[in-house]
Amino acid sequence: MKKNIANLLSIVNAICGLIAIIILMIDSSNVAFASLLIIVGGMIDFLDGKVANHLNIASVFGKQMDSFADIITFGIAPIIVVISKFHDYFFHQRIPVIVLAILIIYVISGIIRLAKFNISSERTYFIGLPSTISGMIIAFIVSTLSLSIIQVSVIILILALLMNSNYKVKKIM
Repeated sequence: MKKNIANLLSIVNAICGLIAIIILMIDSSNVAFASLLIIVGGMIDFLDGKVANHLNIASVFGKQMDSFADIITFGIAPIIVVISKFHDYFFHQRIPVIVLAILIIYVISGIIRLAKFNISSERTYFIGLPSTISGMIIAFIVSTLSLSIIQVSVIILILALLMNSNYKVKKIM
């Protein structure tokens, strides 16, 4: 059982992202709750790696599980939050192709970033902004700030670029 604790935390992270997506599909006005689930998923994501290292149960399988959970919670769910926040804009007005392209670029950047992470060797720092932080930033700004879809799109594009940059981010702990 001990060897699966970190993987169980990765599953709980994925569940946070999936519930966020599902509740927004049911009612697009639940942006604040969905954003909170993404942020909770981020805290759980932080814990799963710490637990794996502390209990000396880190594994290749666990690294893959963590990344698959992360793409749900910090790649796809934040974009669904954006679409839900700007529901009227997306469904009742003509959405600029560039906005749609940026949302897709963000998800693809997250997938690329996580794939790079999975094949990298262990370091004391991340290369590129972690997808967890990017997803939490999107959830936070969309649920708390009054920004336009264009402003949010610019932030999302910057985050997508930072995820695959050579910028070094020190690991906490």
